[in-house]
Amino acid sequence: MSSRRAWWILAAMVLSVPALWVGAHHLRPLPAPRFSASELPPALPAGQNGWRELPAIHELPEDVALDFVVPAEWESLGPEDGVDAELDDREPKVRRLLQSPDFRDAVAASRRALDAPNFRDAQPPGPMTNLLQLHWLHAFWDLALVDARDDPDEILRLASARLRADRDLLENGRSLTALWATLHDLKTTLALLAPLSRRMTPTQASALSRVVSELDLSAIPLRSRVIQDYLEMRETILNFPMGLSSRLLFDRAATMAHVDDYFEDLMRQVESSSAITVTMKSDTSFIPYNVSGRELLEMFPDEGRLFVQEEPLRAEAQAAQAYLLRWLRAPGRDGGQAAPPPGL
Repeated sequence: MSSRRAWWILAAMVLSVPALWVGAHHLRPLPAPRFSASELPPALPAGQNGWRELPAIHELPEDVALDFVVPAEWESLGPEDGVDAELDDREPKVRRLLQSPDFRDAVAASRRALDAPNFRDAQPPGPMTNLLQLHWLHAFWDLALVDARDDPDEILRLASARLRADRDLLENGRSLTALWATLHDLKTTLALLAPLSRRMTPTQASALSRVVSELDLSAIPLRSRVIQDYLEMRETILNFPMGLSSRLLFDRAATMAHVDDYFEDLMRQVESSSAITVTMKSDTSFIPYNVSGRELLEMFPDEGRLFVQEEPLRAEAQAAQAYLLRWLRAPGRDGGQAAPPPGL
């Protein structure tokens, strides 16, 4: 064999190494998705879904934003604890803000959102949107309750619309973060309704009690939230921009397979109501040839821990719900009250 031929063979072998590397780690087909968007609750037409109104509910200016959040100390005050003084202090400012031209459109959008027949976070998989608007919607509605505190019929109407919308979102929602926001804000609304229901007749209190009891906070479905987060993560991995050096150290198929296995384990634990122990930590198979895959996964929050964090939010909302129901159902509601449950 001539030396020239030997050099050509050696050069071909050297050049084949990158090609084999690319073929082994970058041209492999991706695993088929373990879950699909068809398993999510169906989207609804705009006219049937109050969620579509959220973009019109803008964030409030910084100098008045605090006036649109129910003070935290209200949550620890019972119907007989002098909360009327707090309401007296804030009610004029609340009424001026709700009636001002700057906020009139947002208030109208809030009413359209919660008066719609459905209220579901039915956005397609992708970055979560409208969370700030969801919080402001809840804040506007709480202030509408304060504004109507001398009108028990209006309080009943507003509370019924809000709680039925929250129920639809909790039962048919797709997003874990929207679930968090709803549970957090729901606790405040339920706590606020106790003092606001003081002027209700037994018939009105019974009607509100029925609406509040329809919220089954112990049976919030989580499967759709797992699927939504899985599809969002898969979409990010498929389209994450990388430079050449990063792409050479990125095995997209292996990274996706790791995500698939993780979410399957997470789904099993969520659906069995067992303790969530699965973590997103990558194993040693990501080193060294898939460094970029490991770094990309480390950018994501650990979904298992996020689902664990949902539990205390749910417990707080359940405590507020139980307290409100005891107050609404108590005999002789004008005298005495049930003791606040722990954590309220």
